[in-house]
Amino acid sequence: MPRKHALLIGVNNYPQLGEQYKLWGCVNDARLVGSVLENYFGFESENVVYLLDEAATEAGIRGAMAALTERVGQDDVVVFHFSGHGSRRRTTDPDEASGKDSTIMPYDSGRRPHPNLDIPDNDIQTWIESVTEKTANVTLVFDCCHSGTITRDVSADRTRSVPDDDRSLDELGLTLRSVGDTTRSAPATRGPGGFMAASDKYLVMSACRDDERAREFKITRGDESFLTGALTHYLTEALTSAVPGSTFRDVFEHARNRIHARYDNQHPQIEGTQDRELFGTRDLAPMRFVAIEKVDGEKITLRGGAAHGLRVGSLWRAYPPGAKEPGESFDADLRIESVSALSSQAVIVEQPGVAVAEGRCVEIEGAPDQFVMHVDIQSGDSDASALRSAIESASLLATREDGATDFTVYACGPRNAADASDPAPQMPAIESASWVCTNVEGQLAMPVIPREDADAVDRLVANLSTLARYRNALTLDNPQSRLNVEFNIFRHADDDWQTANGGGSIFEDGDRIGLEIVNHEAFPVFFSILDFELAGGISVLFPEQRGGEQLAAGNRIRLAMDDNALRLAWEAEVEGDQAAETFKAFFTRDETDFRWLSQSGTRSISGTSRLDALFSAAYFGPTTRAGRWDSAPQDTSTDDWRAISRGFQVRKKH
Repeated sequence: MPRKHALLIGVNNYPQLGEQYKLWGCVNDARLVGSVLENYFGFESENVVYLLDEAATEAGIRGAMAALTERVGQDDVVVFHFSGHGSRRRTTDPDEASGKDSTIMPYDSGRRPHPNLDIPDNDIQTWIESVTEKTANVTLVFDCCHSGTITRDVSADRTRSVPDDDRSLDELGLTLRSVGDTTRSAPATRGPGGFMAASDKYLVMSACRDDERAREFKITRGDESFLTGALTHYLTEALTSAVPGSTFRDVFEHARNRIHARYDNQHPQIEGTQDRELFGTRDLAPMRFVAIEKVDGEKITLRGGAAHGLRVGSLWRAYPPGAKEPGESFDADLRIESVSALSSQAVIVEQPGVAVAEGRCVEIEGAPDQFVMHVDIQSGDSDASALRSAIESASLLATREDGATDFTVYACGPRNAADASDPAPQMPAIESASWVCTNVEGQLAMPVIPREDADAVDRLVANLSTLARYRNALTLDNPQSRLNVEFNIFRHADDDWQTANGGGSIFEDGDRIGLEIVNHEAFPVFFSILDFELAGGISVLFPEQRGGEQLAAGNRIRLAMDDNALRLAWEAEVEGDQAAETFKAFFTRDETDFRWLSQSGTRSISGTSRLDALFSAAYFGPTTRAGRWDSAPQDTSTDDWRAISRGFQVRKKH
């Protein structure tokens, strides 16, 4: 059975800094987290290591990290928690676009004239990579900030940062590493909290974005009062009330909502394995949902808007926070009344329960003006009647028989590839009676589904709904946007990168593709890149494990144009030799999350043969990108948003 380990660091006192930089709640944080881990999650006290104040020197922290690496066994659970000051210093990495590393400050670190003993993010990244060679069950929490500012008003809640150390590398006793390609790669890009690249091998929670401050504040209970970090306080509050099956996403949503209600300029960040059970080893797939931002009587604010495809008139069903799948029991039905760029206003139309903030909403009925895909059913038997009924009950589908349809579904009998007796053109060999769906060009639109399967109609309707959602998301646009931004794609050929923005660009399976985002504005923007895949799947290509990536004013970022390659992959379930794929970039001025648009592609046959097993893995297993990464060694808000699509053709390699 996997063991559980924790390294908990809390630093209040910094003898090499001025008195104004003293903190009060960091040691409390470490002890509080340790108590929760031991009392609620089965961590044994001998495996929980505390480094508090004078024990948390640079040597002490580095030594404890190294010792933890040695102790960790295969698939063990690891927690690293740091509460203290965060800062920045000049980087030794020539590829770091900001010119500075985010750091955590040990007890004995200082500023001029004292030595800087900060531990930079690159060193923590190297350490965590050694740990994840043994286990992927790693959680890191940084209750500190890296904005390089501090609030000196002693009556205010204190923040956990000190000014940047602007001494030169020579003064710091550091050496610039060898200069390489200065293009930033997506897998190495730091998260918005200032630390760590997103990964499916660990989870990172940070108290705020890297341009914000992490607060600590006073808690009073009866006659007693104590100070604690905002992230640690609300996170442990959520952990102690978590129910079996809760994930890190569930408890983080609780903490984020409460922190943001108290401090409107502190946005906690999460990236990595968010859907892993708390301090466990299983990943629990969440349903696709839009979260409730606020409840005011019968008025509901949703954390999704026009940029996410929400429309006035659509009906949504609210489930409790942490819900994993829709069910018969729900909190409320909501009708959307108004939509802005990143949020929507809804009113409760039915309420068997109580809708609350962070509740999870799923669409149950599309808006009247929403795109509806029309299907013609070429069959007159009883199965066709059941299929017709299922299609009419689907929110994005309707039947139609006048020829102006998007897809035609045939009830076909057994046939060989040369048999032309069936009405469906371009048909493959079929061993048993099957449902066959073709598009307007007469080509197969999805895998053939045997009619004898008990869930055949359900799978067929699910596939059609997948294609409808795909089309709806692909058409999302805001032509009135004034954001001056660029999204470019490049093809790698003859050891060079060539622009491939034209819709007629043709790539082959395995070709490298590069991405570029440019911000011409005088303010930062957030961006996300979605991949509309060959088989109708939608996935977040970048950033993979969190909400949008921030790009500073006047900056550009290039992804996958160095040793970290992004290669296009042909999907086995796609019929024919060539298919369309689209990368779409969404730009917003406020941070938002497009991961709820993610969906698997169309589903295939079930069975026990090797081919059936491959289909089952492709259609029922985790969502995979058509583009796959090959990893090399190693604020004024506004409603404006913009979407830029780059379509191209992918050709199957023979």
